[in-house]
Amino acid sequence: MTCSVALCTCNGARYLPDQLASIAAQSRPIDELVVCDDDSTDATAQIVADFAATAPFSVRWHIHRPALGTTHNFQRAISLCGGGIIFLADQDDLWEANKVEVLAGELEAHESCALVFSNGAVVDERLSPRGYDLWKALWFTRGEQRRVMRSQALDVFIKHTVAAGTTMAFRAAHRALLVPFPSMPSVHDAWCAALLACVGHVRLIPHPLIRYRLHQNNQIGLRRWNLPGQLAQARRQVNRGAFAQEAEFFQALLERLSRHNIPLDDRRRRLLEDKICHATFRDQLHKRGVSRPLSWPRIVAAAARGDYHRYAYGAKSVLQDLFL
Repeated sequence: MTCSVALCTCNGARYLPDQLASIAAQSRPIDELVVCDDDSTDATAQIVADFAATAPFSVRWHIHRPALGTTHNFQRAISLCGGGIIFLADQDDLWEANKVEVLAGELEAHESCALVFSNGAVVDERLSPRGYDLWKALWFTRGEQRRVMRSQALDVFIKHTVAAGTTMAFRAAHRALLVPFPSMPSVHDAWCAALLACVGHVRLIPHPLIRYRLHQNNQIGLRRWNLPGQLAQARRQVNRGAFAQEAEFFQALLERLSRHNIPLDDRRRRLLEDKICHATFRDQLHKRGVSRPLSWPRIVAAAARGDYHRYAYGAKSVLQDLFL
């Protein structure tokens, strides 16, 4: 199968040459690189132009003015890819030399596989190891990894995002289902993972196939937070209305599947519907004017039913709703 890489850039001149070099050095060469830029004002355009002049594969370059934002920039890049397998790439990471070979090989070897993603080593801006990997930063446990490999990926993906976009590859045959992405901030990786888990199998590569670079200008920055950092993250989640966004996200996913006449088995449909209900319940708990002590019996009852374990972070989410 032919392989396309959808790379999105925005003022990425500092780290982009390393990423481009790592893509060019793959043990299995790609067939094309599609670069979509969000109105960069630095040397990004020149770096891509210089790279395209000597690259051993086709390089197509598109500049968006005004900027589209990360989600819609990736949407545009994916829509322009011509390969049978699509890889997503960030501008500041590095790919290990066998990434394309391993991920594409998984999709080719398993016809029912719709999505494959790998782990990644977390490094600093000078590429020094930070002492943990992406899956640890994302709290992707070994038990959850086993569930994904047992065809229960959706059970994991409705709890949290564990498949980073820059580590995934999927079949271009599913593109019409995936795009357009919903108009929410930075959801392209979660959207691809959850939708593809509904239409096919998901496979894992535990070995790190990228080096995920942490630096001062990461848009998200997947860090392994200590306890104070986790508390701050939990407060931000409450304050920005994250639970309402979760409900909207999975409702949009159900509607997309319905629009494309993709049947869901009863178990997966129930998972999605119950996730929407739980996210709506949590959003209502944090509405202004809601009495926290009066909400505690409802929270305890939901915890006793196992809702927080199935659809959120378990005890952490219970404490979040009780006390934040």
